[in-house]
Amino acid sequence: MLPDMGIWRSVSLVIPQDGRILDVYYSQKYTENKVTLKALLHIENHGCKKAMVEISDPQGNIAAKADISLEESAEYYETELVINDPQLWWVNGYGEQPLYSCAVTLYDENDACTDKNTQRIGLRTLTVSREKDQWGEEFCFINNGVKIFAMGANYIPEDQIVTRCNEVKTRKLLADCKAANYNFIRVWGGGYYPDEYFYDYCDENGIIVWQDFMFACSAYLLTEEFEETVRGEVRDNVIRLRNHPSLGMWCGNNEIESAWEYWGLPEDEEAKRDYLIIFEDIIPQVLKAYDPCENTFYWPSSPSSGGGFKDASSNHAGDMHYWDVWHNFKPIEAFREFYYRFCSEYGFESLPDIKTCRAFADETKGDFDLCSPVMAAHQKCVQGNEKIMYYLAQMVRYPYDFKQLIYSSQLVQADCIRSNVEHMRRARGRCMGSAYWQVNDSNPVISWSSIDYFGRWKGLHYYAKRFYAPCLISCDDTDRKKACA
Repeated sequence: MLPDMGIWRSVSLVIPQDGRILDVYYSQKYTENKVTLKALLHIENHGCKKAMVEISDPQGNIAAKADISLEESAEYYETELVINDPQLWWVNGYGEQPLYSCAVTLYDENDACTDKNTQRIGLRTLTVSREKDQWGEEFCFINNGVKIFAMGANYIPEDQIVTRCNEVKTRKLLADCKAANYNFIRVWGGGYYPDEYFYDYCDENGIIVWQDFMFACSAYLLTEEFEETVRGEVRDNVIRLRNHPSLGMWCGNNEIESAWEYWGLPEDEEAKRDYLIIFEDIIPQVLKAYDPCENTFYWPSSPSSGGGFKDASSNHAGDMHYWDVWHNFKPIEAFREFYYRFCSEYGFESLPDIKTCRAFADETKGDFDLCSPVMAAHQKCVQGNEKIMYYLAQMVRYPYDFKQLIYSSQLVQADCIRSNVEHMRRARGRCMGSAYWQVNDSNPVISWSSIDYFGRWKGLHYYAKRFYAPCLISCDDTDRKKACA
């Protein structure tokens, strides 16, 4: 059993005198040319007489404000503010990302400030549509009434030693995502909840965040103690993240529902019952209290068609993880056999840059060989090196030089992902989202990433800049005779 990691983020000791603001929740309602902003204040009061809510527009002008009289016996206060002629927040590629500053200030009986809470919000609607259509049920982000084709990748922790993660590295990674025309990123449930600056960047640059809760690839038995930690973890992170305009949805877990359907796990009725309680009862309860689904969409698992162990990898509803290409040695063309509604995981490996390989391998000791022990130790996938060579043999001439092997593996990876993305984009309307696995690495390895551990772009990321371009010309060459006619 692993030991507890301990404190690894910043900590401060706060000793309030007259009162403090515990949290503030902003929800929005739209009518023609105005937004009604509802502010719910959670206050610990020990003598404060009033609070003031002040909303400033992106140019720094006061857009709305309200005073609230306080009582020592009450914890929650609510007020509404009307913002006329709102400047709407848009997803990257669809408009700008103006941010409003929301300040709540507590005053004592002498009108002295005792506490202040400042957050940035975007005025927008952002949810997921599950409308019925001729193919089943769509799964599509909608921003201000506009259906968005989501283009991005899965994000994992940027370092296995999490104390090495920092704002400079994160902002650089997300800037590289934006440079490749991402408008969306999925925070994978097997990692951790990123720091505030991750979401700040996404707010500032219009990148939708699909936020998994941190449960993945495992069955959890529900004891009273464990339920308490689940409720606490979900509550704390929802309160922390719910006001970010980039937050597009909450997702209960990664691949737990589908594991019972497709991985051959033993049938365990107690574990399956506890799964349903955690992800289809407890988490929705907490969200209803702190960020109800009419404000932020909730999805029980990824992949899923809606929960309840009903065809989790449906081709007709919800999101899908497709891994037959790569894990099951299917040909690259097999991607085109499916018309996913939203493909939230699929991937293909390649070697990292030669400079990255030199960080963990010694060329003079024979390490620059795909079959060397060092390369095997830095391979993220079971039989990964065999799979790389299997696909290389079909696509390129055998690379006898190690540098050529790196180049060839990256080229095949890039073309594989390009093929699937273009297939999905040609089916826009039926398919409305692509998140390849994965954008980044947590250590220097052979993996599915498009950017390696040191921030070096692989061929895939250069390709992503083209296949995620706002306008794309793509040829469907499935039927070669028809395509050449």
